[in-house]
Amino acid sequence: MAIRTRSRWRPQQDGQFARQLGWKKGPSGKRIQPKFRLGTDLKEAKRRECMLTDLWEHIEQRSDAGAAVWPAEALDIAKQIARDGRGTIERQEGEYCKDYAYRGIFSSAKAIGRFSCPLSRACAAE
Repeated sequence: MAIRTRSRWRPQQDGQFARQLGWKKGPSGKRIQPKFRLGTDLKEAKRRECMLTDLWEHIEQRSDAGAAVWPAEALDIAKQIARDGRGTIERQEGEYCKDYAYRGIFSSAKAIGRFSCPLSRACAAE
């Protein structure tokens, strides 16, 4: 699915640049577009939008049936990218280091190579 490109950028009333990208399932089960607030700096907002677009295109390419929707973990990463320009995958409580590393390496976000997956000090002990 084509992504609309923006030729003019205008900040919202709160001074933040925003972008609606991709689709997620809403509370009623219908598809809705999530809104990403990309910050107040135009150059940084454009950089974050580029990262989000790359991630969304990757998700669309891997979508099996019909219209793509944000997987929960990828949407969390996308929200982190919009907020601070980088995405990380958090280690879940009780998760073994190998499982955490596997999830980080093979998640949809990691597959496009723009995201960090820091290993915690606890992994070194395992």
